[in-house]
Amino acid sequence: MSYWLASVRSLAEAKWLLESSNIPDILDLKDSEKEALSPLPTSLIRQIVNLTQNRCQVSATIGGLPMNPMLISNTIKEVAATGVNYIKISLFLDDRISNYLAVLQPMTAQGISLVGVVFADQYPLPLFSGIPLIRQAGFKGIMIDTAIKNGYNLLTYFSIKELDNFIKLAHNNGLASGLAGSLQIRDIPILLSLKPDYLGFRSALCYRGQRDSNLSLKAISLLKRMLEDNYT
Repeated sequence: MSYWLASVRSLAEAKWLLESSNIPDILDLKDSEKEALSPLPTSLIRQIVNLTQNRCQVSATIGGLPMNPMLISNTIKEVAATGVNYIKISLFLDDRISNYLAVLQPMTAQGISLVGVVFADQYPLPLFSGIPLIRQAGFKGIMIDTAIKNGYNLLTYFSIKELDNFIKLAHNNGLASGLAGSLQIRDIPILLSLKPDYLGFRSALCYRGQRDSNLSLKAISLLKRMLEDNYT
């Protein structure tokens, strides 16, 4: 079964979702008005984690940090201390990956659950050869997203066959797989057929599909119904 992730940017949005009949499997905390993985303040993350009362899991991003081991370690520990279930980290699948993962591996050794995020609009799919290295570093999962929110979604960049290969490669390496990137309700049936572990949404949850607008009860109800109707 595939689960769904809803990106929220405020305590009010989280509270609104948690009080609805459409609680997501994961509340994903990030500042959706900025870059793809812009973080929320740690104090706000802690408030939202406490608000969930274990009704769903919570993920949060640390944002794009420079290659400074002390800064990265301290930031991850600070976010982990809020009680989130997963911490999302952008990964650069190029010649920097080994050095970056060497900095992150001590965090996973301490039991912190990290999920790597790679960006469909920045890296060609053959660079997914870095997935075994991500597994070796102790990550729990890997997700594809889009860095630039300009109306193009994940299926603009990758074919269904390529995404299927990505999911299989992730699973073969013991990693949970996630798909995101301006996904729309109409994308759900074909993406669920690939059996990813998670599908991530923001735009599709909002009025008129605009990620910087308010959440829409009608849109979320339609999305939830589409997920339920197409679960296999």
